[in-house]
Amino acid sequence: LNEFSSAHMLFCEEEEAWHFERKGYVTRKAVQYHFDNINKATGAKFESFEEYVMSLKPNRRKSLRRERRNIYEKEGITLQVLEGSEISVEVIDLCYELYEATHNEKFIYQEQYLNREFFRRLASGPFRQYLTVVLAKRGRETIA
Repeated sequence: LNEFSSAHMLFCEEEEAWHFERKGYVTRKAVQYHFDNINKATGAKFESFEEYVMSLKPNRRKSLRRERRNIYEKEGITLQVLEGSEISVEVIDLCYELYEATHNEKFIYQEQYLNREFFRRLASGPFRQYLTVVLAKRGRETIA
């Protein structure tokens, strides 16, 4: 035996996972979603969210619009988008605090890799011009 505390085989095919299960490994299923900004009908990039919505089937369009209406109107949630020089140190600190709170709530058994200094360097370095922060707010309170 080895001294490993855990082993992870990511994105296995079913047949591969079966071999691990036979050896006593515990499997965990997860799902990842990837969005490609490509309209499959035209091969071109979507120029707007509305263009993307219009590419969906009517039932999905209606459902998506209802979900968004619930979020924005019924829940009173708004989005604030900040780019480059609009992002203050206070906003960066808030981003770190949101990251830390999420990590502490959901990933308590995993090491927290990013620290406040990482966030601050990101916002003050050469990448700042490419940085975008999207804050979700309910009233004046930032919730995400």
